[in-house]
Amino acid sequence: MSVKQYSTAREKKYPNERVKNALLFVCEQEIVSFPQFGEVLTRKDNNPKELTRRAIDLHVARLVELELLERKHFNYKTYLQPTRKGYEYVECSLPRTMPTSLEHTEYATTARIWAERRRPESIWIPDRSPDCVHTSEYRVDYNTFVGEERVSINVEVTPKSKERLRRIIRSLANTFMTNWYFTTPAVSRLLVRLMNEPEMWDISDQFIIRDFTYLHLYHDD
Repeated sequence: MSVKQYSTAREKKYPNERVKNALLFVCEQEIVSFPQFGEVLTRKDNNPKELTRRAIDLHVARLVELELLERKHFNYKTYLQPTRKGYEYVECSLPRTMPTSLEHTEYATTARIWAERRRPESIWIPDRSPDCVHTSEYRVDYNTFVGEERVSINVEVTPKSKERLRRIIRSLANTFMTNWYFTTPAVSRLLVRLMNEPEMWDISDQFIIRDFTYLHLYHDD
């Protein structure tokens, strides 16, 4: 086989389904940090192993060369964002946008990777999808399904006022039977205090709180 023929054969194999699935994930998230891309690639592996920086960069370099992905640099960190061609390649119909908060997006990506490692078949519907259901008070971050039940997924990084949060919680409870909250410690403490208020007891069992600090310790569904 000539060098030219060999190169053509290689091109047909890349991106493979695993990489295409990772690229679709990034399209849905809008953008991911460079280290997170390695976790995205391995999140559905049976025995996921941490990829080296070089291994991640080999994938990124190929995807950039194919004009499916581009590097972005913010605050001395490298992020990866799919190009319009990348969206078209994985048939992602969502608008190509930039998140208003990179910090929030990184936390949301961490939550989604954690969930998909535990339940690889789960489907997360991003907030900018027309299929994502919201409440009258609040735009959730994602919807997912547990069996036939639609579940809200919410990522809170900074605390809101108690009154605002009470209204959001009540609105979520009226719309969804089950609501997942992925939170930082300050938000976790606030949510727990609110859920312990007598006027919230009737809906407290509709909320599952997962603190990012202890995410690696949670094993229940």
